[in-house]
Amino acid sequence: MFATLRRIWIQLSHWALPHRCILCGKEVSWDVSPAVCATCEEEASWADLRCGRCGSVTYDGDCRSCADSVPVQDSLQSLGPYRGSLRQAIIDAKYNGDELSRRWLRRKAEAFIFPPESVLSYVPSHPKRLKERRLKKQHLPDMLEGWQHQLHFQDLLQRTRYERAQVTMGAQARRRLPSDSFKATLPSPPPKEVVLIDDVWTTGSTALAAVKALKRAGVRYVHVRVLAMVPPEELND
Repeated sequence: MFATLRRIWIQLSHWALPHRCILCGKEVSWDVSPAVCATCEEEASWADLRCGRCGSVTYDGDCRSCADSVPVQDSLQSLGPYRGSLRQAIIDAKYNGDELSRRWLRRKAEAFIFPPESVLSYVPSHPKRLKERRLKKQHLPDMLEGWQHQLHFQDLLQRTRYERAQVTMGAQARRRLPSDSFKATLPSPPPKEVVLIDDVWTTGSTALAAVKALKRAGVRYVHVRVLAMVPPEELND
């Protein structure tokens, strides 16, 4: 009886209450949750092959950027480009606390690859920055809380420098930011391998400063995972 009533409700809902994409408003099927249309899903994914070490476009499997200089991080994985639907979802989840956007990002983050026995941490914001944004706690653990990896964030880093909001900076100004912006607070003995989560990689200056702090403190391998990345070929100085 209940199953029959449920099917009738779903059929009526398709007619009376269209299910719409949380990002663009386009009508989508009711079996998609959170409701994100195929166009927004495609826009939030990479359309080309990216290097697993630095994120640049690869040609025939060879990365020219890594050939010129070995990156500080041991691997870099991003869900997609920081534009369109993915950018909107991150902003809504980070600044507006939108739970549907958070659920979608958590679902997409299931694609992250974690080395066995690695420790999970994140790039923290400075306490003053949290206050400016009226955030009561670090946004990354809060945004991704409850994802299916069942991995728990460990506080391994402290932000020691306060800088003006990077959204107002060009690429060159970001690259000139001090590399000693973080202090590692590790257990003894330190973990051998850490996966570092950040929301957006633009020039990578912030995440790389965090990577360097962890390696100076004794971590051997640091892997970076970001929700979105500004394609290096699109950066404007």
